[in-house]
Amino acid sequence: MKPLPQTLPAAAREPAGAAPNNVADLDRWRVAAGPAEAGIVALHTPEGRDFPLGYAQLCFWFVYVALGDTANSLSRLMIDGAIDVRTMEKALNHMLQRHESLRASISDWNPLQRVLPFQPFDLAYLDGSALDEAELGALVGAVSHKMVDTPFDLARPPLLRAQLVRTGAASHVMLLCFPHIVADGGAVHLFEQQLMDTYRRLAQGDGRLPGRAQTLQIADFVAWERQRNAMHGERALQFWRGQLRGHPYARFPDALLERGALRHHDCYAAFPDDSFEKLGELARRHKATLQMCLIAVIGCAVHSVTAQARFTLNSVLESREENGTEGLMAALLRVMPVPLSFGADASFAQVLGEVRQRVLEAYEHKDCPWSVPVGVLAEQRWRHSPRLYTGLIRAAGWLFARLFRRARLYPRFLADFLFMEPFPPEAGWRARLRARPARAARGGIADPVINVNMLQSVFKRDGGAGGGVHAEQLKDPTRLLLSEATSSNWEEDSINFYIVDTGRERPSIRMVCSNLNAHGIEQLLAAVQTALRAASRAPHSALNHMDN
Repeated sequence: MKPLPQTLPAAAREPAGAAPNNVADLDRWRVAAGPAEAGIVALHTPEGRDFPLGYAQLCFWFVYVALGDTANSLSRLMIDGAIDVRTMEKALNHMLQRHESLRASISDWNPLQRVLPFQPFDLAYLDGSALDEAELGALVGAVSHKMVDTPFDLARPPLLRAQLVRTGAASHVMLLCFPHIVADGGAVHLFEQQLMDTYRRLAQGDGRLPGRAQTLQIADFVAWERQRNAMHGERALQFWRGQLRGHPYARFPDALLERGALRHHDCYAAFPDDSFEKLGELARRHKATLQMCLIAVIGCAVHSVTAQARFTLNSVLESREENGTEGLMAALLRVMPVPLSFGADASFAQVLGEVRQRVLEAYEHKDCPWSVPVGVLAEQRWRHSPRLYTGLIRAAGWLFARLFRRARLYPRFLADFLFMEPFPPEAGWRARLRARPARAARGGIADPVINVNMLQSVFKRDGGAGGGVHAEQLKDPTRLLLSEATSSNWEEDSINFYIVDTGRERPSIRMVCSNLNAHGIEQLLAAVQTALRAASRAPHSALNHMDN
């Protein structure tokens, strides 16, 4: 972990007088730290004091309030070696003391949070070592689904569930579950690393454990984030309005859409031939990232299936570039829309060049809530809606921000999320609303949000060794009968693509979707593999010839 900045004057490090009692006092308390350009400063907010949610957290707070869904993330660690359960429980308790976000109580009516005092955590334990393979798989699968499908009460920390299951004489699986509001993929991987390192130290009698004082906390990041938006947010909003104009979501043919009740599809596709290695070579040659290449591949596939010349994909980024954020236990995801245009003779190399240019431009304007560009994009769905209706949504957003001032919301906050409604009313909306079938009968969404992700497990090392044990992520989705499907419905309007490590020779492409039918999924995955072959064999050839 990079060291946190230590440039504070003594008065800032040890504030005089009573602890601040509200958000305004906290802001004044931080003034001595200097401008946001100087980096994030570690000034720990006193326990029991309200402070705002981070911009990434606001998305999951809205989902929680609107749907009651906490969009849980599950981690499975396979641990080989004799485990001392009491020591593992001590390690988990240390992690709860170290990371304040896991002890945060989050309001369900006002987007604020407060850190509560530490309370001891009991590690649940099951002994399945006497079971055969099928019985053990059924047990772990049932426990996993119960953990991930049950929403958290965000007002009652800890925001963590843990279950240790003994699977053999000297083997265990550790199941860890977090609500997404405190943990994205990077944070889950961080927790795994730190948990096993803490266990190793405790098992070896080493009491020199990094603690709260050595760790960046969520309140400090939130204060820095608000400062950055105050300085650059308006310029970023104007940029995104121009960047996304005329580039809506891609629209799929009706014949490819799921009809009636939606079904969760979780599909894996192999990289054909040596296309994964070739993609890496293309990235180096074009001074791009592997994620930029994946965006270009998915863009070519969507263009092939929809025949649409201008549309936008979403790139999902971790936003852990700032000093200290690589050790922050919090959701820091940023969604960066990437508009694409396809000419008659466009090649993969040209598409990749456009993706690279768009992403680099966007990085210069990322100091705003990530929901701002997503809201600008989503609002294009409402272009045929009555202006009075959209005006009321904007007014409601402004009023909400004024009413809940302590949350320090930006004026567009509520409107940006409301504009993500995939079925906005159009002309003659009163009659349409009366005649509209129930949501379950409407089926898939013609213009879903398409997210392109790169998962941590593809690049980062496993949970670590030491203390007589070795831990690694259980990456194979077919082991222990854990399917990826859950009861969550918060992303039913999305198609998500990932490069994932399934523990085999090379990564795979995973697609999660509820909007397309079996034929649509087959067509889209086939188009992805065709685009991969075209990118690896003839990146400068016209895409309209790639089927050959």
